[in-house]
Amino acid sequence: MTTVQETENENEAKENNSTHNEKELKVLQHLYGDIMSEEELYKSLKIHGGDIKLVINSIVMKQLSKAEEMKSVQVDEMYLERIKQIDAITDRDTKSEKILWYACEYAEMKNEDLFVEILTKYAKDVIIDEEFEYRKMKVQTTQKKKKKKKKKKKF
Repeated sequence: MTTVQETENENEAKENNSTHNEKELKVLQHLYGDIMSEEELYKSLKIHGGDIKLVINSIVMKQLSKAEEMKSVQVDEMYLERIKQIDAITDRDTKSEKILWYACEYAEMKNEDLFVEILTKYAKDVIIDEEFEYRKMKVQTTQKKKKKKKKKKKF
């Protein structure tokens, strides 16, 4: 059986927690009110036990994830557009230069998947031992020479 004093202490603790959560909620609304509703912020605050640092970390991680996803979609659309452009080119020299240009761009963007994809897709169309200009730099493509194995003489 709870005493009157225990009940009062519990009510006081709830009020203090409620006041604390209201302050945290106001801060979150100020920071993220443009991207999340008050209800969503309140739920997130409740889920994270009132820890505003965890709520902010959660929101930031979600936003970064969304940004990466959007970047990926934009790159995919750009890649598809570039494939259409390459496929429309009939002159082999021009086509080879365009393929290598795009491959250089993907390498510069550190997008290894698309770099490999475009070179693999158009391997037969790339002219080896060709020089072309990429961002005011001369780029020379060369074929790696195979080393000849020395045959062992049998006696």
